[in-house]
Amino acid sequence: MPKVHIIGAGLAGLSCATELSNLGITATIYERAPLAGGRCRSFYDRSLGCEIDNGNHLLFSSNHSTLKYLKLIGSSEKLEEISPASFKFIEPATGKRWVISPGPRYFPAAALFAKNRVPDTKITDYLDLLKLWGSSDIHAVGDRVNSSGILYKRLWQPLCQAVFNTNANDASATLLWKFIRMSFLRGEPACRPWVFTDTLSKVLVDPALKFLKSKNVEVKFKTPIQKLQVEGQLLTSLKFERNDLPLRLEDLVVLAVPPKIAKKLHSEIKVPGKFNPIVNIHFKLNKTPFERENSRFIGLIGSKAHWVFFREDVLSVTVSDATQLSLMDNKEIGKEIWAEIQEIFQLKYKAVPPFRVIKEREATISQTPSALANRPGLITNIRNLFVIGDWTQTGLPATIEGSIQSGRKAAGLIAETYR
Repeated sequence: MPKVHIIGAGLAGLSCATELSNLGITATIYERAPLAGGRCRSFYDRSLGCEIDNGNHLLFSSNHSTLKYLKLIGSSEKLEEISPASFKFIEPATGKRWVISPGPRYFPAAALFAKNRVPDTKITDYLDLLKLWGSSDIHAVGDRVNSSGILYKRLWQPLCQAVFNTNANDASATLLWKFIRMSFLRGEPACRPWVFTDTLSKVLVDPALKFLKSKNVEVKFKTPIQKLQVEGQLLTSLKFERNDLPLRLEDLVVLAVPPKIAKKLHSEIKVPGKFNPIVNIHFKLNKTPFERENSRFIGLIGSKAHWVFFREDVLSVTVSDATQLSLMDNKEIGKEIWAEIQEIFQLKYKAVPPFRVIKEREATISQTPSALANRPGLITNIRNLFVIGDWTQTGLPATIEGSIQSGRKAAGLIAETYR
């Protein structure tokens, strides 16, 4: 039986390790940071006096790999399903509000009825879907749909920003089609949002570490890998700061790190070269004044803020593809975003409440046709080296689902090959 060495304790690495352990295969995890989880982490913020997440994330009922992972580590009960699926939107400039309620299979059949459409759109606008269906890998969404139409502004743009963290003009049309095919085309049951009832760490990370501990899996924190020693087509040792770890012929290494680190460790790994930032702003309120919205999250159209999430006394705002905003001073970001939120929701606060701005300058790869062409596959030209992560060639957007699916696939391949 091979010994598997997993470099990185983000969701991809944890997913791979938990699945391997469940299959009875030994693994060791090496993580350069003092904590696991990567981007999906939570921490106690003293200025707010509560625990907050690094960012805001949604799951969908079609995210089967993530749901299986959560079931395995015993935290699936910490998800809340929104059923039937519905997505609320507000356009501050016009004051319009609407709800997208996915219909039966083969959406947009529901768009045959005016009440189910995005406001001010016609049934013919939804022919954009046929254009997306006929896209090739070189097409961006802006090449295939009417980029000056209402549907672009009120559906395609917010959808691409939310799912791909990329402007619709530049986002991959084939990737958008895959997402639609996995969700809306399968009907309402495949589109149900799953929201976290606890912090990201307590749902996605801590239960995984507890599960691995029960399987006697060692997780070595503060243990950065300095170099991968390669001879020919074989990885022969892992070089740490203070020592080297020789590998046996049957041993395997799974690289579960961000693309720039992967490239540094092994220069022959192909990686996407462009990344897009995300900015999250968490506001601490005296109480939750959003019960009237009857929603855990709301999309905003045409504003600086893109999505608003509500949880207890914390209001969190997400701005995707936030290149310009990420360059601003944190205090100015908080003031500008709060001014928008206060006006949109008619809040009566005399001053800006306590807030925390979190900038992720390289939150995800830019999910454009050219960038996606540089996503590496799971199998490398090194016989005993695998590469996983949401940035690899998963066939999915760079999301939690893609990250976890890549780890599970690697574990399955290892088990199938060496058992």
